[in-house]
Amino acid sequence: MLRRFVGVALIFVESTFPVLAQTPPPLGQASSAPRDIGIAVFQDGLASEMRTSAGKLGSGDRYAATRALDQARHLAKAMTSAVGVDPQARHAFTAALEAIRAGRAALQNGRPAETRQILADGAEALEKARLDRSIPPLPGGSAIGDAEGSPLLNTHGETLGQFRGFETRSSSGVPPIRLEVGGLGFGIGAKTMALPAAPLLLGKPYMVLATDTKPSALEPK
Repeated sequence: MLRRFVGVALIFVESTFPVLAQTPPPLGQASSAPRDIGIAVFQDGLASEMRTSAGKLGSGDRYAATRALDQARHLAKAMTSAVGVDPQARHAFTAALEAIRAGRAALQNGRPAETRQILADGAEALEKARLDRSIPPLPGGSAIGDAEGSPLLNTHGETLGQFRGFETRSSSGVPPIRLEVGGLGFGIGAKTMALPAAPLLLGKPYMVLATDTKPSALEPK
């Protein structure tokens, strides 16, 4: 009888107060609720690579730590130079870039523990920054044409390939991005493919695409 009463009560709570009926995430685990697509994806990606680098240093894997640090540096450079990014976001990414450079210098001078602390502090500051979630539109004129051949990064600073403009035809009205991957340089042996349309930022010397697609997924078969 008691079990039946409890079951009826739970059904009542779930149907009447669905928010209260949701199971909270365990302690130390973030909620799985997605953040809005916008500057947040680059903010999260950069902070993640900074923390990955610090964590790999802590486990003694200097190679993986350096790779994550380089990816973070490339992404931060792109975000600090991206066209149309508002001053508040630019300031946050500039501070992250300065932390990355300081951490890299400490690592090169044999102070990995100092690097870990610098990167952890920098990532925390970036995560706390409340940034405008919108992504600025691409510039017009010849800017896109001038950017052809630029390395295209994903949201974790990994190089996907070289930007080669946009597809001329699209049923959705938003043209896919043309990307050159692989090869030995100067287009020799390279493959050009189309990536689904996604928010794109024009920075220097990198362009950044709001995607977590891995370079390995684009390698020519």
